[in-house]
Amino acid sequence: MDQKRFTDLWNSVFTPDSAPHPATPADIAWAKIEYFYTLKARFYHTPQHISFCLTQFDPVASLLDNPELAELALWFHDIIYIMTSDSNELKSAIFFANLVGADPEHQRIVSIVRQLILDTTHNTLPSSHDGEYLADIDISSLGRPWNEFMQDSINVRKESPHLSDHDFNMGQKSFFERLLAKPRIFYTHSFYDRFEEQTRSNLLTLLDNPGILEK
Repeated sequence: MDQKRFTDLWNSVFTPDSAPHPATPADIAWAKIEYFYTLKARFYHTPQHISFCLTQFDPVASLLDNPELAELALWFHDIIYIMTSDSNELKSAIFFANLVGADPEHQRIVSIVRQLILDTTHNTLPSSHDGEYLADIDISSLGRPWNEFMQDSINVRKESPHLSDHDFNMGQKSFFERLLAKPRIFYTHSFYDRFEEQTRSNLLTLLDNPGILEK
């Protein structure tokens, strides 16, 4: 992760001392980012995941309506990742809102970023044009070459040591089958063209070999 990139973005969106109650200073916001994404229990939702997301974001940033806010959502979308929780995206959105604070001048930004973070749950249709890109970016790693996809899958498995192999595999099976049942996994043309075929191949291969991730 790039500290300067983050702090420049934060200061661009939240100009220091521009509001009666300014947002948390950029260096403190960065310290939170760095702390949570490097927790020892994480193997997939790490700085490497954020860096990968940003490499997918950069080529399409000019196509977004609010690229700065979309990038903020990427930085924060997995800041809270509790292995036993099914509401991590909501918790991450709340964490972001608390960092920004309650100044009325910032509430539109908080509202937009909150919704973009929630778009990465993949439980409902994205809420906007930018939400489609956020959702696609978040799961684009599913379309990496098989060996890289498998390493990601192993790392995801490591983050759920509390689950038996059966329970973990059933959860993955449900999610993957839900993706595969859609007419297209990726909403945007650019991500569909680049990742759809490989993603479907990866998911189908993994579903055909459920024991491959057993501990």
